[in-house]
Amino acid sequence: MIAVQSAVLAQIVGAEEATYHRFAASVGPAILLVTLYSTFAISVKRLHDVGYSGFLALALLIPIVNLAFTVWLGILPGTPDASQYGDTPDVPPA
Repeated sequence: MIAVQSAVLAQIVGAEEATYHRFAASVGPAILLVTLYSTFAISVKRLHDVGYSGFLALALLIPIVNLAFTVWLGILPGTPDASQYGDTPDVPPA
């Protein structure tokens, strides 16, 4: 998703010198909104999996912090049992 966002933004910022500027300028905002929503949804789900509030997903809006946040969220182990947000998804029901 980050690669798609970067490619679209590069085409928009590149103005007329960019190869697909017109396409990116017309469809780009919709693509950016969809990928931004997807990124937040996945991050909130992952935060709930480890037992944190989804409010922390706002860290994705801070440059440089968003990279560290993404890595941290990727390596953080999930809770071994149910959290306040629901059952553990990778454990079969008893």
